[in-house]
Amino acid sequence: MSFAPGGPVSGAGGGYAPATYQRLMRLAARAFYNGPCPPPGRDADPFSAKSKIAKMDTRGLGVVLVDYLTTVEWTSFDLLTETLRLHPVVLSRALRFLEAGHMIRRYERRESRRKKRNLVGEALEADVAQGGDSDEEEEEEEGGAKKKGLLTEYFTVDYARAFDALQVRIQSMRASLKEQLESTNAIQAYRCPGAFCGKIYTSLDAANLVDPMDLTFKCEMCGSELVEQRATNDAEAGSGATHHATARESKEAARRLLQAIDRELAPITRLMTDLQHRAVPLPDPGELYEWAQRVRQREADMAAAAGG
Repeated sequence: MSFAPGGPVSGAGGGYAPATYQRLMRLAARAFYNGPCPPPGRDADPFSAKSKIAKMDTRGLGVVLVDYLTTVEWTSFDLLTETLRLHPVVLSRALRFLEAGHMIRRYERRESRRKKRNLVGEALEADVAQGGDSDEEEEEEEGGAKKKGLLTEYFTVDYARAFDALQVRIQSMRASLKEQLESTNAIQAYRCPGAFCGKIYTSLDAANLVDPMDLTFKCEMCGSELVEQRATNDAEAGSGATHHATARESKEAARRLLQAIDRELAPITRLMTDLQHRAVPLPDPGELYEWAQRVRQREADMAAAAGG
């Protein structure tokens, strides 16, 4: 199964954020989260290589999730599972990866087992609307026993942190390539140090393997951090004219890659510059209870208008 969205970024369809910020998040998702979500070796709780979960093709899932989350303010894990028809474990792993990359924000609360936890309307309960701490929420079962409710997670796009993370990622990628262009000890290749892997990548390959969380190059096969192989340190690189030719080729590859990255990220950088130039405020959904208050007020206004 593949989640590749396909096609260009469409116009914003709902959501509370300005359309320009929604478009920025969707472009960023396509630039940095278009591959497996999470990539191999990047999951904090990895599954056995023989499990069905580990074998699922999650390419494009990050894009699908960000696209959907830009159309809402807050939404629950259960509603995401139901709407996108995803396996809960697959969805949980993908959401954790996006959260680690500062793309989304998560809120946890306990809710009664008797309530319909898979509906957004659950956020409109009085205890949430009042901003109360629901972690100690309990319900009475047969025999008078008290039992805590089930833990429910809510998610929203974290526009402020995502904007900052985008700036850091783009600047770091460009700085790394510029350093290679100016270095006399050019990088010839990247090697995976994994005992059972050892895959070799060129500079052009490695640029597509940047980990958005720590900005290092990771092997697409096993997730290990790649090791640089520089021309002057590579015994097989030779010396003299051979070394200079290798260095020139490496720098030329870095120059072409930098130009390609600039072209690829141009829509993102232009949009970010425009938003900063016009001083468009960063969207903030607020806390979950604040959102619930707004929704309750909107519903009350609509009911009053219909009755009037």
